[in-house]
Amino acid sequence: MKDVGMIVTEKRLQALRDSIYHWERISEGLDVTKGSINCPCCILAEKEAPIPINYCSDCPIGFLSGRGCGNLGYDEFMMHVMKNHLEPLGLNRNPRSGFYHIYCEECRALATIVVQNIKKVLERAEAPARPW
Repeated sequence: MKDVGMIVTEKRLQALRDSIYHWERISEGLDVTKGSINCPCCILAEKEAPIPINYCSDCPIGFLSGRGCGNLGYDEFMMHVMKNHLEPLGLNRNPRSGFYHIYCEECRALATIVVQNIKKVLERAEAPARPW
């Protein structure tokens, strides 16, 4: 992970906290992911991005971890839901469709991994900066 030092802002920390809550609700079967439409980190990044088309580079997860959300388990969750639940039923595979939620215990386990990994990013971001 990047040494985040002074780049941590309260807005970014709050977006991470909100993302943890969002994914906890998903893992409990109480919410869905609609990709960037209802992700707190994506929403903040889209507002702050100098070039709206490339807001992933300004995402708190990407900015603070040095990796995008796809490397935190999000892609695995989405692919599992698509291949095991949406395609067999002929449902819309667009993340904005609202069909990406918990269907089985593996879905729950994969969503829990996303929660754990976002918590690690938050812990690192909240840690005191190390002197050079």
